[in-house]
Amino acid sequence: MKLNRLLLTFLFVLTFTANAQAFYIGALAGYRLNNASNDGAVTFKSTPGYQIGALLMFGFSDVLQFRTGAIYTVADTDFSTSAFGLTFSGKQKISYLDIPALVQFSPPGTSLYVFGGLKFGLKSSDSCTVDTLGSCTSSAASTNTRLDLGLGYDLINLGLAKIAIEAEYESALSNFGTSGSSKTNALAFNALAKIGF
Repeated sequence: MKLNRLLLTFLFVLTFTANAQAFYIGALAGYRLNNASNDGAVTFKSTPGYQIGALLMFGFSDVLQFRTGAIYTVADTDFSTSAFGLTFSGKQKISYLDIPALVQFSPPGTSLYVFGGLKFGLKSSDSCTVDTLGSCTSSAASTNTRLDLGLGYDLINLGLAKIAIEAEYESALSNFGTSGSSKTNALAFNALAKIGF
């Protein structure tokens, strides 16, 4: 928790003290393929989800930008576990308010760009159901910090107005459950519209 506070403080200071050469505000929407893993008796399978939100982008130079904002992320997981010779399957519905702290590099003369950094997830909803048994007790942690790497392409570039497509991969640096060592990862495909000032 102290690490999250320190990183969020750094994000705040960096955002408001940067000598930005360009400033963009954008809207992002995307499809996610959520995965989770566990070294215990729980097995997970890939589950679809989505993310939608707003981004702020600060240009430190023509090729380097800092990305932050707020993204609502649905990171549901399907799981199964065995007990007493029986197999139970269920679904955990979980959503986060993600705050990205990413650096973007755009090579000169190209519409391609790469980005990477951290996403700080604050849990906004959480519920759990098991087939035939009904509701179950969820153990999802209140925060989930993830490493995020991505690749984007500006499909339409009108100078200060751009529309891009992106693919990103994220992998959790912290356990997503309060018990056990379950970790999440996801592959996402986004559409991003941004306008500069």
